[in-house]
Amino acid sequence: MSKYFHYAWVICIGCAFICALTSPIINATATQYLISVTEEFQVSRSAFTLSSTLVALMGVFVSPLWGKIYSNRKRFKIIFTVTVLGFGLAYMSYSLAQNIFQFYISAVILGFFWSGACFMPVSMLITAWFKKMRGLAMSITLAGIGFGGSILAPIISNFITNYGWRTTYRYMGIIIIVISCPVVFFILRPTPDSMGKQPFGADDTTEEKKKEKKAVANEGNIEISFEESKGKAFFWLNMLGFFGMGLVCSAPMRQMNPYITDIYGAEFAAYVISFSSLGGVFGKILLGWMHDKIGNQLSAAIAFLAFAFAFIFAIMGANNSSMLYVYIALYSFAAGVGTVSAPLLISATFGTKSFNIMRGITQTPLQAGMSLGGLMVSGIFDITGAYTLGWIACAVISVLSIFCFYGSHIMSRKLYTDRAK
Repeated sequence: MSKYFHYAWVICIGCAFICALTSPIINATATQYLISVTEEFQVSRSAFTLSSTLVALMGVFVSPLWGKIYSNRKRFKIIFTVTVLGFGLAYMSYSLAQNIFQFYISAVILGFFWSGACFMPVSMLITAWFKKMRGLAMSITLAGIGFGGSILAPIISNFITNYGWRTTYRYMGIIIIVISCPVVFFILRPTPDSMGKQPFGADDTTEEKKKEKKAVANEGNIEISFEESKGKAFFWLNMLGFFGMGLVCSAPMRQMNPYITDIYGAEFAAYVISFSSLGGVFGKILLGWMHDKIGNQLSAAIAFLAFAFAFIFAIMGANNSSMLYVYIALYSFAAGVGTVSAPLLISATFGTKSFNIMRGITQTPLQAGMSLGGLMVSGIFDITGAYTLGWIACAVISVLSIFCFYGSHIMSRKLYTDRAK
């Protein structure tokens, strides 16, 4: 038992709690406020969705800054604690807005703290604490997003109904602060060295080396630097794939709730979001397992296809509510492509030596897509009065993203092979 009982797993669970309390607040549950806020401010749904766009856009610009800030391991715990505190307070500040422009100011502040409150520090912690079973640990951590969304969605819906959207923002901000700050300050540690420990699996060198060799073989032994790739067509094709990934991941998170609310009411919409988030817990773990078993490109392609069919069943759900249960199943699996698949696709195309820099670079088109996905669909709704064309566009983009990642990987492998001759 001592071989597998390691403080790294405490870190993993602690990171899952942080993901559960931050990411769903920004993504899965954000549009539960849409109808209440737009009715009070007398603005369009696109105007409300722009607030989520601003949150995501801040990530495009300040992510490199947070990476530099978190490089100071000695102050990691203090920085992380202050960041989640700022995140909670910024979320509460939405309740003070008297018009949509003040709402946007809160979104910009929230976006600044959001960029440093979840994925970046969490990925750093998992990477530092796990040498073995890192993929499983990352899947468990990211599964916290779905678990959190499944719990927070009905709570937020109930609070909005009984207390109003302003009070709900305040209550949720308090919940974030009260739980996240103690977890970060008292439980999470930046590195195993800070506790006089080694990373999980560090002593199992023989088995680890075998797994590393197998992983390299599966990726075609590709190692391509940023300097070598930035002028090549496959680099830009890969960036386009990440942009498409951001679009299709963000669109349902931003607009599925109002889409279902318009047809079946807020209660049923909250039910769909809750079960989609809960299913995402298992979907991410399944997708991570598939990446290990059948490869990164094929697993990601299957996830994108699931996304395309999910949008089709969402359209069919307008006339038959039972189709939305199929949507839940497909979306629960597909949604992991933006978190589980993204880093694995990077290593598959560029290798592991340039992973850190390529992770930062690909974050820009991914965040750009995340910022525009919901705005694209809500804009189509404002023009046409329906979501149908928006969901069709998302289905098409899902399929096109498969070709972008496959094409990029094939071209990068050819470049590496030609260089080795």
